[in-house]
Amino acid sequence: MITIDTSVIIAMSLNEPEAKTFHSLVTHGDILISWPILLEARIVLAGRKFPNVTAGAFGERHYFVAEKAFDQFGKGRHPASLNMGDCFSYAVSIVANAPLLFKGHDFSQTDLKLHPTSSSA
Repeated sequence: MITIDTSVIIAMSLNEPEAKTFHSLVTHGDILISWPILLEARIVLAGRKFPNVTAGAFGERHYFVAEKAFDQFGKGRHPASLNMGDCFSYAVSIVANAPLLFKGHDFSQTDLKLHPTSSSA
């Protein structure tokens, strides 16, 4: 199982260079994403093509892990500069004990298990 960040959904929807690789992983793997992450992607991509992704629950344990992620790695506190959506992705990955697939530089500066296909572009 892998967890995915909003950045992966956006990269696929906007057909960015990593889109084919991400799409292959998402369609052929066991993927976990939470409702808050899915909402963030929907807001960013308003009116654009949106991939068919199913989300899982985001419960109390996720909340406390996300809160800790912000305290430790949040904007203005750490070079990773995680925003609220990033903290949601972080929490889903930690609670599921699964690597995170993402695009960007932020998560590589945290203590998360990262999917090797993640892109730092």
